[in-house]
Amino acid sequence: MHSSPSRRSLLLLVLVALVVVALLVGWWAWVLSRPAGVDDAASGSGVSDPESGIPETTAPESAGPANTGDVSGPLSQEQAAEQVGWALATVSEGLADPASGRATDLSGILTGFSLEEYAAQAEEFDDTGLHQEGAPSIEDPVLVEASDDGTRITLQACVDSSGVTIVNEAGTRLERTSDRALSLFFLVLEDGAWKIEKQGFAEDPTC
Repeated sequence: MHSSPSRRSLLLLVLVALVVVALLVGWWAWVLSRPAGVDDAASGSGVSDPESGIPETTAPESAGPANTGDVSGPLSQEQAAEQVGWALATVSEGLADPASGRATDLSGILTGFSLEEYAAQAEEFDDTGLHQEGAPSIEDPVLVEASDDGTRITLQACVDSSGVTIVNEAGTRLERTSDRALSLFFLVLEDGAWKIEKQGFAEDPTC
């Protein structure tokens, strides 16, 4: 017995529908299994979040002068001061362009509270239209403490922020309460690199 034309048409439609469903299932399985960020890499846009316009995460080319060569031993006062000064300059570069700065990975030179603080400040600056001009410098550094195993040190230094200005979207320079403060920098040897873990003020911050 031969199938009627209407029956053959129905079978053909069912077959086509099954093929379409199979293709959709296969495509969806591919989407779920592909590595994250494939679209960004393929498009060459350099943007990890197209809606926010945040650039792909980048990192400084260097982790600072204290992290060149053998970094297994404790830092000298001079080395610690150079590393802190370099880190402050690098942070300032990120805050000068917060849109890029919030996507800059500084985990090679900052850790713990200092890393969280930088990320929060870069995000706040970007969201509110602020940016930083200039960078602070340090004076009269003193190595005040070092752990027995040589993996933690505390550097005290006077931070001079007189050359730093915070500017809003209108170009207005925001006032600061103070240009100089005696500060403590807590550095830790982590993952083979010296990083600033936190920064605070001395009991008497006058300097």
